[in-house]
Amino acid sequence: MARMSNHRWSWDETLYAGSAGYYRSGRLPYPGAVAETLRRELGLDGRGRLLDVGCGPGSLTLLLAPLFAQAVGVDADREMIAQAGLAADAAGVGNVSWHRLRAEDLPAGLGRFRVVTFAQSFHWLDRPRVAALVLAMLEPAGHCVLVQASTHHGSPARSRCGARARRGRRSGSW
Repeated sequence: MARMSNHRWSWDETLYAGSAGYYRSGRLPYPGAVAETLRRELGLDGRGRLLDVGCGPGSLTLLLAPLFAQAVGVDADREMIAQAGLAADAAGVGNVSWHRLRAEDLPAGLGRFRVVTFAQSFHWLDRPRVAALVLAMLEPAGHCVLVQASTHHGSPARSRCGARARRGRRSGSW
């Protein structure tokens, strides 16, 4: 977990310790409608690059990877990255690279991206800092997508993502 103390940001390395192997069974998967909505709304066509920040075991990264030429997943937890790699291998997804990396340490030489996603991860981060870093990593017509599960707010899971998707454009502020 990221913590702010006297304006100094720190990461608790033990936050997810031992949970990576259980993550997929303990969280509902993202519905395919998420990928279809993003494909349609953002005009995704198998080209460009995806960056999934705070990717965990790769749940969203692997769902979206077929919509891009290359996908990159980053997470601060070593076990999550290991699980993501195993899941990609099991699914036969070969266009993804995984990096153990804190979002606050971006861009880390990863390059530019057509789309950057945060799937239930943005609230763990130093948001102003990460937002500025990611903005600089987006292609000129790139998009940043925040994915949030309604089950974390007491509502039953639904595939209502289409109603919430909005076209975005790169700008100087969030």
